[in-house]
Amino acid sequence: MTQPSSESQTKEDSKPLALEPVRYLTDSDLCREHLGGWLVSLGALAILARFMLGGPEGVYGGGYGWFFANVLLLGLISVFSIALHEVGHAVVAKLAGLRVYRLTIGLGAVLFQVRWGRLNLIVHAFPVAGYAQYSPHSEHNARLRMACATFGGIGFNLLAVLAVIAVEGTQVFSAAYWKSVYVEPAPLALLGFANFLLMGWSALPLTSDLTGPSDGLLLLNIRRFGPAEVDNWIVHGYAREVSYRGRTSRRAGLEEVTRALKHYPDQFQLLCQQAGLLLSTGNWKQSLEILLRLKADPSLPPSTKIQVLSLLAYAATMDEVAQLRPDLQNWTGQLFSVCAGDPWVRALRGRAVFASGRTATGLAMMRVSLRTRWLAPDERADIACWLAVAEAESGRLDEAERLHELARREDPECVLLPTVETAIAKTRDRGASGPAR
Repeated sequence: MTQPSSESQTKEDSKPLALEPVRYLTDSDLCREHLGGWLVSLGALAILARFMLGGPEGVYGGGYGWFFANVLLLGLISVFSIALHEVGHAVVAKLAGLRVYRLTIGLGAVLFQVRWGRLNLIVHAFPVAGYAQYSPHSEHNARLRMACATFGGIGFNLLAVLAVIAVEGTQVFSAAYWKSVYVEPAPLALLGFANFLLMGWSALPLTSDLTGPSDGLLLLNIRRFGPAEVDNWIVHGYAREVSYRGRTSRRAGLEEVTRALKHYPDQFQLLCQQAGLLLSTGNWKQSLEILLRLKADPSLPPSTKIQVLSLLAYAATMDEVAQLRPDLQNWTGQLFSVCAGDPWVRALRGRAVFASGRTATGLAMMRVSLRTRWLAPDERADIACWLAVAEAESGRLDEAERLHELARREDPECVLLPTVETAIAKTRDRGASGPAR
């Protein structure tokens, strides 16, 4: 492949790509926007219950102590209701023949995650929302199967409500029954109430910038979806399957994305995945052919432009693609202007700053990114490799070897590992030859 000259690329990049700002939420953002809203909702429910039930007067032993304790108990039980809702999506999706890739409980910093085959279970610090990710892998009854999976969350909440009614009887519909919240804990009644609230809220056709469309809105949309939307589901399914296989082996991911592109050769998402996998397996020439073609495409969506720029900037950090190095500052600058909160972009910008001669600032940016918990293992390995090369070139071999071991532990297939080993070996050779001279 004939590579474009650095001068022509610089001229082309003098007009930055039109990128839409992306806001990366921090833990404090999530706490303020969701946990605060959760507490306000509990307060509103407490006020509503007080007006509907009346005060504790006339209730033997009644007072507001147990009332407020039950309000807090409702908050805890609602966490279980959210988890039940998301499990409902996943179980029904599996029964409907869909592939389930992710089950997320909560928002914010990751507390722990577990993988079972394709399924990645993630529990976050603020359990006030949830998300289930599933996709069809064929067009056969795709709309019906997706509708069943979407209704699965509401269905599991409904089953919980019916189970409470079966245990407690029809008295749960009487005001006298609910007066018990003034005198004792009422976990069963609150379990039914929390599931009823979540079921009703999920059924409303609403949308949010953070949690996306509600189940009710999705069900309404599925009714109107045609072949194009079904194809979009399947493409997303292919992309998730590529990510799943790429986690176990990059070559397996590359084989999967190659198969997917035979069916959908012009899908930007799949092309980006192919370019990334080619780059991470050392096939940088083929990767650049795809990335430069995508970059020049005027119909490229803003979100994909960010991915393309990220991959191009990553390629420019490699010794094999040194001809892209003059554009590294420009590309990472564009990325950093819209994605400053993304730790991966911050580290990439730090690598560019380091290469420009501002070594202390660049190292600081990479070190801060390496300490964040919001990084994938392959991203953490790349940052550790960049830092290891810098440490080796500075003569700090112990730190370079520690970072090299960290990178190898996080991602044994990291394409930058040989570069680190070469840098460490060169430093050792210089040290060994020094006394002889």
